[in-house]
Amino acid sequence: MTTHLLRRPLITGLSATLAVRLCAIGLTFIQTLALTRVFGAEIYGTLSLAISVGALVTLALSLGMDQVIMRDLARIGPAHARTSPIWQNTLGQTARAVIPLATVATLAAVCLTVQSGNAAFLAIAISLPLLLARKLLENWVLGAGAVLRSMLASQIVFPVAITLGAATLLLGPVPADLRAAGILYTTAALASVTAALILAAGTIRQTLPQTLKTTDLAPLATGRALALVTFGFLASQHIDVLLTGLLSDPTDTALVRVCARVAEMLGLLRMVAVLHFKPKLAAAYGQQNRAQLIAQTRTHTLIIVTSGHPLFAALWLLAPHLLSLFGPEFIAAAPVLRLYLIAVALTLLAGPCTLLLTLCDAEKTAARILWIALAINLILDLILIPRFGAIGCASANIAALATLSVLGILATRRLIGIDPSVLALLRKDPT
Repeated sequence: MTTHLLRRPLITGLSATLAVRLCAIGLTFIQTLALTRVFGAEIYGTLSLAISVGALVTLALSLGMDQVIMRDLARIGPAHARTSPIWQNTLGQTARAVIPLATVATLAAVCLTVQSGNAAFLAIAISLPLLLARKLLENWVLGAGAVLRSMLASQIVFPVAITLGAATLLLGPVPADLRAAGILYTTAALASVTAALILAAGTIRQTLPQTLKTTDLAPLATGRALALVTFGFLASQHIDVLLTGLLSDPTDTALVRVCARVAEMLGLLRMVAVLHFKPKLAAAYGQQNRAQLIAQTRTHTLIIVTSGHPLFAALWLLAPHLLSLFGPEFIAAAPVLRLYLIAVALTLLAGPCTLLLTLCDAEKTAARILWIALAINLILDLILIPRFGAIGCASANIAALATLSVLGILATRRLIGIDPSVLALLRKDPT
């Protein structure tokens, strides 16, 4: 089965993506290490809270149109995009709705954060248009099938800029305070969006139509549904940091963020597989090629499950040693990291259920499932964090992701007729 699903072209394509993703994981790890070492747990915790808020605001400002851009371009194909009325309308609605909203929101955020005097939140407010532009550009490139170029700005350039800036602070005379952390973040965001524009230039020239249309509002409706899905994902990743920051102290917030980030290493190949298969799944569905859709789904599940087992064992055993790299105060969080590992492992076993729903015109169902899981996470966080701190936060995460996995599998079977979970690999009938 493995040799049938993992053909040479797939292995070659995944190897290149994996190499970049491995580099990105390493750079992100070094970035987090540098920030915790230079600024300490308290400042890093405050910056983490601001970053989480910024990620959610950026998603809201995008109106989900970055995902619509990726999906429509993958379905239409770069060669036919310039003359496609659908593509002209998608870009037209993006320009008409997103740009004015982002402008007003950025000005309002800057005014509010200037009054508050919090340097970290001011930096995020200034960076909002930069983060939004990078998001749109990278999904435009991904829709054209250029997976590697869609990764480089946010996953390579950004952590490199952060790390170099942190090293400069460590060696230079500038004090490593919250203001310096904010300036460092904004500078890195500017560097990454510049890189994203350079990397997207070829795709833009190939696919940018001469005229834009705004006659059909359907892309905005689809974008809102996709934004709810992505917001659910992002909120599930950031809600722990946000609520720990509100209900506990900055040190606990730093512990939660570091443990969640380290646990994400378990999904290393999942991120690679999503980037590789996302445009392929969208194209297969757009062409009504069910056999290809099933084959791509099974291969996706095989990759993430087989890669997850050894990584889970290694991260579980090495938890205290990995956390010690961030500082002695992080070693005691090994049980928290192990709970986050269990949560991530549950989603790996479920396969790409939510991804399939969003790419196969069932994004509203995907949004409902994500928000149910998010509500469970929120309620349990409010109950458990005040009593148990980071341990309670991680326990709530397990319950939420277990709910997400079960409901996602059931919905994908019912609406699309495909079982995306590990169970499908054990049967001859993939559905």
